[in-house]
Amino acid sequence: MPVSWSELLATINDARGWATLAAILLLALIAWTSAQIQKRREVARLLAALDDTTVGRCVPHVRGGAWGFAVGVKPPPEPLRELNVSFHTRHWLDPLDWFALLRRERPRLQLAATLPRVPEAELLWVRGRPPLSLVGAQPGRGPWVHQRLDTTRAEYATRGADTAALRHAFADLHARFYADLELVAVQRDRVPHIRLVLEGRIDPRLLSPLVASLRGIGRAAALD
Repeated sequence: MPVSWSELLATINDARGWATLAAILLLALIAWTSAQIQKRREVARLLAALDDTTVGRCVPHVRGGAWGFAVGVKPPPEPLRELNVSFHTRHWLDPLDWFALLRRERPRLQLAATLPRVPEAELLWVRGRPPLSLVGAQPGRGPWVHQRLDTTRAEYATRGADTAALRHAFADLHARFYADLELVAVQRDRVPHIRLVLEGRIDPRLLSPLVASLRGIGRAAALD
């Protein structure tokens, strides 16, 4: 039975449609594979830098991968009793990250440390947020005091009988890592006592001075 021209064109168009769909799926697979490779390399570089920075071993809390890692440093560096580090990465070529990127989520590095005893001095800074709106009075511990850095005019809050050393350590940390720094919290009623959060593409070379700054904040917070 002869095939009409309309049937032949419909068959060709269907074939082109399937070929286009196959090409799109192949490109998506290539993009996803490339993103996975790049994310794994980024995670491996950061983890290796962290391992070189600390004397202790990086013990995984969960299995790491292209998503990032979550480890504990054992033993932790002095003066910390516990140190946990987590990193979550994002990549625009990974379709699984698109929703997070649309919400403006970026790669996120967090250092969470616990001191041998509760800190005597406290401090709270969150990028773009008024510090006193984030804290309560918490009777018995005295009021939070509004502070401002002379260099960047960043606003933060402190509490404690003597916060001079902690304010100095925070100013040094803020000056070094301002571009990526999102949160600095030193609180006696929270565990972990200290939290540092950075967002963006983290240079592995920054981990050594970052851990050193964290230790300095720990020492300053523990001063009577």
